[in-house]
Amino acid sequence: MRYDIPPMDVLSNINPQNIRMYLISRGWESKRQEQKFDVFMNPVTGESLVVPNDRSLRDYAYRVEDIIDALSKMDGESPQSIFMGMTLSSSTDVISYHYEPDSREVGLIPIIDLESILKAGRNINHYAFRDMCDFKPKYSSSKWERKHELDGIRVGPTLPGSYVVQFVYPSLAIDGGIQTTIDGGISIEDESLRRLCDKIESSLKEIIETAERGRTSLNPEAEISYNFVSSLRDLSFDNAEVEVRRTRTIGVPGGSSRPLALTHGVMRNIASIERNMRPDDMNSEVTLIGRLVQVNDLREEVGDDPVTMKIKYMDDRNEQIRTAKFVVSGEDADLAYDAAKGRRTVSITGILTGPPRARCLEEISDFRILN
Repeated sequence: MRYDIPPMDVLSNINPQNIRMYLISRGWESKRQEQKFDVFMNPVTGESLVVPNDRSLRDYAYRVEDIIDALSKMDGESPQSIFMGMTLSSSTDVISYHYEPDSREVGLIPIIDLESILKAGRNINHYAFRDMCDFKPKYSSSKWERKHELDGIRVGPTLPGSYVVQFVYPSLAIDGGIQTTIDGGISIEDESLRRLCDKIESSLKEIIETAERGRTSLNPEAEISYNFVSSLRDLSFDNAEVEVRRTRTIGVPGGSSRPLALTHGVMRNIASIERNMRPDDMNSEVTLIGRLVQVNDLREEVGDDPVTMKIKYMDDRNEQIRTAKFVVSGEDADLAYDAAKGRRTVSITGILTGPPRARCLEEISDFRILN
């Protein structure tokens, strides 16, 4: 069996109806129905596929593997994206965050980095949706009356290879039924989620292309908020890079878009873009008092490369508990680890940046243990 096709026990769980729905969504037509199988034909190419309709058949998983392999060759599409289209029956789009550690350790991710990707993905969805529906250069609060429209987004299973976090966007009817338009296309029940994926993809392209050119100003016509750019900071890791891919799982052959790479160099330039967009009221020093959370001492000795930590503090402006990420090294990192182990209160002075749900403390000028 090929490495890039899921295991047999996974293939055997795909519902035959989902396979039929997937083929219909790609323009295939049902030509013959038998007791144990259906025959589908592509009206453009004249090619045919035999779809088993009983999962109890001994060779069911092998027949499904043959279908995925044939579609992959016909459409020039990865087996994984075809598999997603067959299993995620109500979704039309998937945005994947591929975590690539510098060590090339396959399929594993530190817990704190996984939490950062999930947080970044949630904020990217939120602020891209606001940019799309009611654009403002900056949003002072994460509260918005339409945020509940994103409640249907799910996180799907990871894929073989590097660790992959998949955000799944269900845009079809819950019962999985596919309705076609007059011209034979797929009728999308919730167009806003597909347009959201379009917005995320176009915004990331604009930001990455600007960063690659070494510029710090985005095209105003792209309508990308400071909050969206700031959300990307959670995809910056000391020892890993992230690649973002958008896949149309239903209705569009060859639905995988060009990967968008957030390399170390690009992320450094995105930090410059964020600083250039930063509102004036966020450039004054603040002092945060609280306790350090999510800290794992992975250093071999003091003086190693900078390490990322988080502090949980009280935001006096709205009396809410918030978390901010910061980077320290050397003696400050040693003090921070000691404070975290002893659950001691610390004081950190620096520039607080980012939207409420993705705070970062930068340009730290003072770090103290208070008790």
